[in-house]
Amino acid sequence: MLCLQHQISLGGRCGICGDPYDEPVPRTNEIGGPVYRGYITERYLEQQVIEVDVHITANHKGFIQFKICSVPGFDTEATQECLDRHVLTVADSEVTEIPIHPRDRRVKVWLQLPAGLTCQHCVFQVSRPCSDLSLSAGSPCS
Repeated sequence: MLCLQHQISLGGRCGICGDPYDEPVPRTNEIGGPVYRGYITERYLEQQVIEVDVHITANHKGFIQFKICSVPGFDTEATQECLDRHVLTVADSEVTEIPIHPRDRRVKVWLQLPAGLTCQHCVFQVSRPCSDLSLSAGSPCS
């Protein structure tokens, strides 16, 4: 999910899962929302290198980041603060910002899961903090 155009009118804010920030809680893709199903989609090991394949349906350039958070149980939503503490790096590097080039329709990257992070329920977030829609005076992207 991505709420770029709408997030500009809300001061750059989106829900944890990319839903518009002003949706009633639980938002559409969050725990308790109509789309959430609670499926564990994959199992990984601490410090494992994982392949991530992002399909870009609307290219606004900029870059993407990947974040992960351990969430207690299956009834609690992740917080942005927790996700921001665990920004993933490209494997064998310190790179955390993967550029989106104008013609990209797909980005495939190998990411390093962090040491010391284990969880029964991890939330994985793809974030696009900077794109041509978020560039404005005073933006951290400008």
